[in-house]
Amino acid sequence: DGDRISLGRTILKFALQSRLEGDCQQRVYELSTRDGLTSLHNRRYFDEHLQVELAFARRHGSLLGLLMLDLDHFKRLNDTYGHIAGDRTLMAVAGAIGAQVRGEDMVARYGGEEIVVLVRDVPREGVTALAERLRAAVEALRVGHEGKELTVTVSIGAMVIRPVRTTTGEEMIAAADRLLYEAKSQGRNRARVTDGGSP
Repeated sequence: DGDRISLGRTILKFALQSRLEGDCQQRVYELSTRDGLTSLHNRRYFDEHLQVELAFARRHGSLLGLLMLDLDHFKRLNDTYGHIAGDRTLMAVAGAIGAQVRGEDMVARYGGEEIVVLVRDVPREGVTALAERLRAAVEALRVGHEGKELTVTVSIGAMVIRPVRTTTGEEMIAAADRLLYEAKSQGRNRARVTDGGSP
């Protein structure tokens, strides 16, 4: 216990732990990388994961897709039915989105009612189909609250690129956000998808 092993510039430390200690450390890690309400990954984890996926796509010359989703008129829902209803709706949306993506895709709560999905090596047609599945899954939701069935829709901005050396995560997010704004301005409950060499 406590021995260190050097592998090049990496140093590993061997530690004996009880199952309880291991479970506790795993729980602390989960709390630092997951959103407390939706159990999706949090923004900090997403930002770090985006850099990893960009590096992977550059190295392999593969595609990287980013979908940015925003619940339509979510403030109105909160104002009308209260924040408990809003929380329930957000949790239901997170579950519906998580059920539509592959195991290797990453879903995170980006902030407020915004959710992002990162997909590896899927062409524009596949990302367009995914965006439509996500939109339809959210539209089909019925969230029970105080004897009522609440419904919500989502607008989506999505992009697919083959990143180059100079492509940054900030550029990808800004481009997806612009497409999301276009979806909102064109009437909401729709997706705008584009592709290109770099954003």
